Amino acid sequence: MRNHVIIESNPDRSNIFFESKERSAKGEGKLKAILEPLVNELKEKRLNFPLTVIYGNLATISECYVIARNILGPLQYEPLGSCPNATNRMFTQFHAEYPEHERERIVTELVAGTSKLRILFVTVAFGIGIDIGRLVEGKWAIS
Repeated sequence: MRNHVIIESNPDRSNIFFESKERSAKGEGKLKAILEPLVNELKEKRLNFPLTVIYGNLATISECYVIARNILGPLQYEPLGSCPNATNRMFTQFHAEYPEHERERIVTELVAGTSKLRILFVTVAFGIGIDIGRLVEGKWAIS
């Protein structure tokens, strides 16, 4: 390598929290036990809930989405009583098979700081084109 640059930085970021939880490999409640407290906190805090990204495979994030939808019911939309559409929902999925216009809307709103989304259930497709390392003041940067 010519003209290389070494960048050293502490990976600890006060605005990013990482947690991993074990779950049962089988059974209907394998994800609900983990998600229920999180979704109930979203129900209580609404837009004050911190932006949370949950990674998994397509089957797992789809199940997470259904669990969140079932727990929140009509409370999944912000503001309360608003039109029940994707732009008002406080959680979503993000994966390669999700409609492109929805993926673009999600990223655009996150970058602009106008998103109502508080929980994102995502596959690795979410990391493609988004520089998570540049998360500053709750806004995402696209690389």
